[in-house]
Amino acid sequence: MKSKEITEANPWWKWGKGFPEFDSDLKKLKKKLIIFKRKRISLKPGNIYVVRGPRQVGKTVWLKQTIEDLIIKEKVDPKVVFYLSCDKLIGETRKELTETINFYLENVALEKRPVYLFLDEITWVKDWGHELKSLADEGILEKIAVVVSGSNPWKIKEKTELLPG
Repeated sequence: MKSKEITEANPWWKWGKGFPEFDSDLKKLKKKLIIFKRKRISLKPGNIYVVRGPRQVGKTVWLKQTIEDLIIKEKVDPKVVFYLSCDKLIGETRKELTETINFYLENVALEKRPVYLFLDEITWVKDWGHELKSLADEGILEKIAVVVSGSNPWKIKEKTELLPG
């Protein structure tokens, strides 16, 4: 994945607290007549959170609202929040996922901690559970809160059994 695509998927890096005006998902939400409030969770570094459900029920919007809360309400540095829509990965491979995460951690987040990774539609990546397990085993996720979402409940359930904790 190219760095330009990564930057475009993370508008808070450029716009900070004003990013909701530039995020396509949050802009669409403002035009809805009825908006269902979803429960917020407190994200803690070292944990992997899994959000699953059928397509088009609002998983991506919930992720973006959680990011909005982190940046605006909790005053988290926008640079430590990373969003990746895994269906945009060209090869849909574990290697590409790892390279993209490592690119972010090495070039954008640098040594800032804690870090928040949001991996949307993770089930597009083959063997994603093994990759997260490897990152956890290496200690990389110790100061990182990871939130993954997916529309294929069977793939999510099957892969989450590999994850620590």
